[in-house]
This record gives sequence, C-alpha cells and structure tokens, in this order.
Amino acid sequence: MQSFILTAFGADQPGLVSSLTGLIQENGGNIEESRMMKMGNQFVMTVLITLTKDEVNNLKTNLSSLSSLHVQIHPTQKTKISNTNTKIIELSGADNEGIVHSLTKKLALNKINIIELETFIDIAPISATPLFNLKATIELPGNLTNDSLYDILEKHSSKLGVNIEIIN
Repeated sequence: MQSFILTAFGADQPGLVSSLTGLIQENGGNIEESRMMKMGNQFVMTVLITLTKDEVNNLKTNLSSLSSLHVQIHPTQKTKISNTNTKIIELSGADNEGIVHSLTKKLALNKINIIELETFIDIAPISATPLFNLKATIELPGNLTNDSLYDILEKHSSKLGVNIEIIN
C-alpha cells in the first residue's frame, strides 16, 4: 500500500463528499485523514488515502465521472507519530492585512513548524466590527522552551495589535 494526498474542490452541493468517498472506497482506497470545508461557494477537500499503484490508476480513471470536481492525486509518505512538543495557539484581533504572513514568518524564523492552521472572521459582539481569528497547532524545536515561546508570541502580539494565547 502507498499513501496519496487527494485534493478536490468544486461548487458546493449536497452529495459531493458521498460521491468522492464512494469512488475511493470502490477503488480499494482507505481514507486515513481528511479536511473538508466550504470556502466561499466552493467545497474543498484534502484527503490522505492509502491504496496500491494499480488501485490509484483505476481511481484516477474513475474520477473523471465527477465532472463537478477538480481533483488531483499526489504520492506522499506517511510520517511516524512521534512525541513532539506541540502547542495550540489562538490569535484574535482587528482584521488587518498581513497578520497571517507576519505570524507565520515569526514562527519560521524561530524554527517553529506549523502542523495545522485555520483562520476565520467573526463579528465583534458589541461593536459589530470584523474580528480576525487564527488557530494553529505548532511543533516546537527541541531547543525552544515554553517560556521562550511565550516571550516570542507576547512581543509579536504587541507588534500586531492582537491577542495571542497558548492553549496547551
């Protein structure tokens, strides 16, 4: 068995997930991880599947029946689950251009790996102004302490004018 990343998107409509997962299953594939969401009027899917090379070729052929979806399949390697030092951080504040880039650049400069990142806009309860939110799972390098992470994020949150919290 080999691992593949399957990405798909198309105009949102009922049945997209069922159609795609049905084809994966019918062609011998197993879904190991997935992220699926509506973004704008599009439905977006990223799926880690395992199957043989012959099965992936059959799946690619059969995916043409889903003309409403744009699909790509790429080989990948599974990584071993390790006891890494992961943290979840949450950011919230006024919606300003460049927040994601600024934060991710600061993380990269400190050799902090992003495992997962999600952003969304909320409306502030009293003022009804747009409120930017970010939630990320990060992996700390071995030489970075929790106190150092706190200092990095505290200084950067002041620079951005947002609040950043370490959840765990």
